[in-house]
Amino acid sequence: MPDVTGEIKTLSGLMKKIRRLYVIAHNNKIVNEKTLTYIQPLLDMRYAWEHFSDALLDEEGNWNTDTQMVTEELANARAHLLRRYTDLTEWRYYQIKVFAYNLTKWLKKEEVQLVIPKYYADIFPLFGEVERTIIDLKTKSPEQKFVDKRIELLDQVNDKCEIILAALDESALRELRRKSSAYRAHLLVSLLKFVVTAVASTLIGMLVQYLLQSTP
Repeated sequence: MPDVTGEIKTLSGLMKKIRRLYVIAHNNKIVNEKTLTYIQPLLDMRYAWEHFSDALLDEEGNWNTDTQMVTEELANARAHLLRRYTDLTEWRYYQIKVFAYNLTKWLKKEEVQLVIPKYYADIFPLFGEVERTIIDLKTKSPEQKFVDKRIELLDQVNDKCEIILAALDESALRELRRKSSAYRAHLLVSLLKFVVTAVASTLIGMLVQYLLQSTP
C-alpha cells in the first residue's frame, strides 16, 4: 500500500471545512431563501468518499497496491471536495454581499459611517479583494495544481467574510434606515404640501381674474 498519509490529511481537512461551511451557510440569518442554488456539497462528499474508497481498497477488499490507480482516485476525490469548497465559499460570499447591500441601500455614505466609522475605509474594500480572489481561482489556477495554495486562499476568503459580517451592525443600520426613511417621507410630504399650496394659489388667482373680467 503506497503511503497516502498526506493525501488523507488533505481530504479529511477539506471534508471538515465543507461540513462547517455548509452548516454555517444554511443556518445563517443572511441566507435568502428565495435564492436558487444548485450546490450540493453532501452529494459531492459522497462521490469523494467513493473515489477515496476505491483508492484504498481493490475489488476484493484488499489494500490497493496499484500506485497509478491510487493516485488517480485520490485526485478525483480531491477534485470533488475542492470544487465544492470553492462553490460553497463563492455562494456564501454572494449571500453576504446581498445582505450588506440590503442593509445599506438608500443610505448615504455619511449615514453608514455614523454607525460603522471605518466601513468604507476597512470593510468595503474587502468585497473587491474577495471577488478578485474568486475570479483568479476559477480562471487562472487549474484545480489539480497548487492544491494547498487554493485551500489557503479559500480560507482567507472565508476569513474576510467573517470580518465583513462582524462589522455589519444590523440593528443599528436598520434603525438608521427607518429614521432616514421617515425623514425622507417627511420631506416628501412637506414638498407635496408646498406644491399643492402653490398650485391652489395659482388656480384661485386665475379664477378671481376670470370672474373680474367676466363682470359687466
